[in-house]
Amino acid sequence: MPSNPQRNDIGPRTFVVTFPARVDALPGPRHDFSGWLRALGVEDDVADDLTVVFSELTTNAVHGSPHGAATVNVRAACEDGEVVLDVRNTTAADGYGARRWDLDDPLREGGRGLLIVQALVDELDVRQAGGDLAVRCRCRVRAG
Repeated sequence: MPSNPQRNDIGPRTFVVTFPARVDALPGPRHDFSGWLRALGVEDDVADDLTVVFSELTTNAVHGSPHGAATVNVRAACEDGEVVLDVRNTTAADGYGARRWDLDDPLREGGRGLLIVQALVDELDVRQAGGDLAVRCRCRVRAG
């Protein structure tokens, strides 16, 4: 397991990072993601919104991961005028989060992170296969 975030530069229009599922590991990747958006030329207000999206999704992934050797994997790409952000993690054995995915019920139990994300992006999809959780969102941007 990496003890620090590991950024892989695949290309200027792709951002990939893997980091330990720990709260203290969140600031670096969030800062790097924000810098990546700005380097693409994404408008400041959209970059700010997408940084909030990144923060909410990665925080959820950290809190939903079992303690120990878990990691959070993030991939973002800017293609055809949109940013596609994928956040993946392994969930705890008790199925953490399943009751929180009802995006149609703002009064449901749990936090409001996915509701915030849903308000800031054009498309949001949450999928779980066994213990693997994947969240993908898309947002139209104007990038250089």
